[in-house]
Amino acid sequence: MWEESITFCRLQCDSEGRLRSNIAEGEILPVRTGPLGGISVFGIPEMDRFYRHVLIQKHFPHHGAVAFKHCGKVLFDVFRYLGVGDVSYNRPASLPYPTENPLAKLRAHLPIKPCTTRHLRAKTLHTA
Repeated sequence: MWEESITFCRLQCDSEGRLRSNIAEGEILPVRTGPLGGISVFGIPEMDRFYRHVLIQKHFPHHGAVAFKHCGKVLFDVFRYLGVGDVSYNRPASLPYPTENPLAKLRAHLPIKPCTTRHLRAKTLHTA
């Protein structure tokens, strides 16, 4: 039996000759893929954000290498040691990407009611 943990990564050179990389840790999902033995389905936390803010914005193809254990910490250190200037990783929901609007999800999580001038006047009259 193999490890259920995976690390997805890619190291590449951009058109200016600079090394860039991405690292994402996740796990193998128990999805039946039929008779095809070389196919697996991976689950990566916050993949939608990682895909948008790393793979698409930084022009990475969706192909990469897969290690069958969590080794992102070691890969991050190795890439930094090799002088890779841009090492991206899948960030938790609490840590926005530099290009992500940190207030975009805030409104959905807060119980904010629309405020009208009538509500404001009523509050000022009651508190006075």
